Formats: sequence, structure tokens, C-alpha cells
Amino acid sequence: MAIAAGALLALAFPRTNIAGSAWIAPGLMLFVARGGNGFRIGYLAGLVHYLISLSWLLHIPVRFYPILGWIALAGVVVLALLYLLAKALLHG
Repeated sequence: MAIAAGALLALAFPRTNIAGSAWIAPGLMLFVARGGNGFRIGYLAGLVHYLISLSWLLHIPVRFYPILGWIALAGVVVLALLYLLAKALLHG
């Protein structure tokens, strides 16, 4: 549900121009966060929104650099996930 909320937020931007989804997505996040883990739900929704919003990287008018930007971003996300996994295993 958090992934859907992040995607709905991204749909509110000018390229797709579905402005009503900007009102639905926060409500969906709040509804899902009622059971707890609000930070994780918000973080996942924000990450999905951010990654979808980075589509402008593909329109940089320099050859091969957009691909390097996506690879660097993927590396940062993998490092963050490995850090969280190690933290959960050591302290969990």
C-alpha cells in the first residue's frame, strides 16, 4: 500500500497531471500507518515517489551520463538497504 501511495503522489506531477491523486495518497499512507510502522510506511512511499520523480535523469542531453546517474543511485540504495539489514541482524 505504501508503494501505491508513492506512485499516486508521483502521478500528481505535471507530466501525468492527475492532481486528485495528491489528495488520495497522504490519506492512503495515514490509513495504512494506523497499525504502526508509520516511519517505514512513509519512508517507502517517499522513496517510491522520489525514484519515479527522477525520470528527468533520462533526459539529460549528454551521452551515457543518465545511465551512470541511475547506477549511482542504485548503488546508494543498495548500501542503505545493506546497512539496515546489518543493523536489524545485529541488534534485532
